[in-house]
Amino acid sequence: MITVLLREHASNRVRVELGNKAGGYHDEEVEKFLAAEREKAAAPPVSPKPGKPVPSYVAIDGSPAIPDEVGITLAADRVVVGSPGARSILRGAFRLPFLPL
Repeated sequence: MITVLLREHASNRVRVELGNKAGGYHDEEVEKFLAAEREKAAAPPVSPKPGKPVPSYVAIDGSPAIPDEVGITLAADRVVVGSPGARSILRGAFRLPFLPL
């Protein structure tokens, strides 16, 4: 879960899942089963659906560069005026490893 805090304000929470645990146990039969399941599974729909201007799944003004290594880069406005209805957009870029098919 990611929550961005700015003094006494908290953003909405977003669930994020990142790859396998380092040093985790690997079972060859499980890997074969998962590979077979990946082949028949269709990609799930993007959620939340793209909006205008956010959420956006392409680079927008102020988006950070994609990291050189596997990982996530986040960026937000340095100063935000705290008034009713104020918004602060958290921008991100990521690089993930390819999953075997």
